[in-house]
Amino acid sequence: MIIRFATEADAPVLAALAQAVWVDSYAREGMRAVLADYVRDAFTAERYLRELADPARQIWVAERDGHLLGYASLNMETSPIRPELNRRLETLYVLRRLQGQGVGRALMQAVAVASPQGWLSTWHRNEEALAFYARIGCQRIGETAFELEGESHLNHVLAWGIPA
Repeated sequence: MIIRFATEADAPVLAALAQAVWVDSYAREGMRAVLADYVRDAFTAERYLRELADPARQIWVAERDGHLLGYASLNMETSPIRPELNRRLETLYVLRRLQGQGVGRALMQAVAVASPQGWLSTWHRNEEALAFYARIGCQRIGETAFELEGESHLNHVLAWGIPA
């Protein structure tokens, strides 16, 4: 497995990977129109081309034998809880069948080299992600919400690289 910066050629693969991981992680009760619309609109090759062109963002991919296994996206966004944390791990997605194989840890190591301190948020019911972040030393520092079509979904705000 190699960790590298994403390129424009990765954009359609990133979109498909993100759609698969998002549905697997968040459509726990099944699929409905609001979720399908969100996934279709939010995770497009065009989005990833824009993000790759953004100098305030970095995207790493984990790759093995020409296949993307996961990716991490870091941007310059200030934490709503701790304003001194100004790097956000916006996304860390690994295909479910590849989780537990060190992919997420390797991506997070690349992120931590680029940003020794930072923050992220994750859905309060995503037990797998919360357990992973706890194992790598992230600390819960607060709560926020993800809004989707008028519904508010509780997210935990976590940080890395901060004193306990």
